[in-house]
Amino acid sequence: MIYMKVRKIFSVPALFLSLLFFVSCFGFDAEIEIRENGAVLNLEYRVSSRLEETGKLDGNEQWPMLPAGRRDFERTAARLKGTHLKSFSSKITGNDLVTRVSLEFDSIETLVSFLDAAGEDVSYTTANGKNVLSMTLLRAGGAPRGGEDRSFITAAFEGYAAVISLKSPGAAVVPTDGGGKRIDIPGASVTGGGASFSVPMGDLLSFGAPVALEFTW
Repeated sequence: MIYMKVRKIFSVPALFLSLLFFVSCFGFDAEIEIRENGAVLNLEYRVSSRLEETGKLDGNEQWPMLPAGRRDFERTAARLKGTHLKSFSSKITGNDLVTRVSLEFDSIETLVSFLDAAGEDVSYTTANGKNVLSMTLLRAGGAPRGGEDRSFITAAFEGYAAVISLKSPGAAVVPTDGGGKRIDIPGASVTGGGASFSVPMGDLLSFGAPVALEFTW
């Protein structure tokens, strides 16, 4: 068990919150493409294929800590006006169960509602021609973790990463403490020209302080 408070980013029922609390060997790659008439989210997440033995991927009814199935995304798209499921696939690749989902949104506001139904951890603002998309990846309290805890978490998530990118002309991304102050995260890389943030899952989860991203374009 990882004793830290982690907020889910995606509102598909209990997906990331459950995985981060109960499952090691987990990573994701989320690409957001901004368009004139909305946005597209291309999402890939992977977990150890050993989880397949504990339940069927039939929409999350039998084992809610498993990745959401096609029916979960279809129900979410039907419930959230302006959301369209473009594609869904799930298969075993190597030692992982890899799920890929592509969703289209009629507006950035609809994308935000999908990412954070509660409206607490993802926000979008625009002013003076500048767009800002902010999202909290990690909410953690207490002192930074010691070497032993950090080594355990890093080993448990070895080979898995958290990657979030945004495609739009002039895009940039800055990691912050959730309050606007820029932070440096060990192991993280930040690039422009497509604005991408990437960090090993172990480094993210053992950071010991809040982590947020601020995308601008």
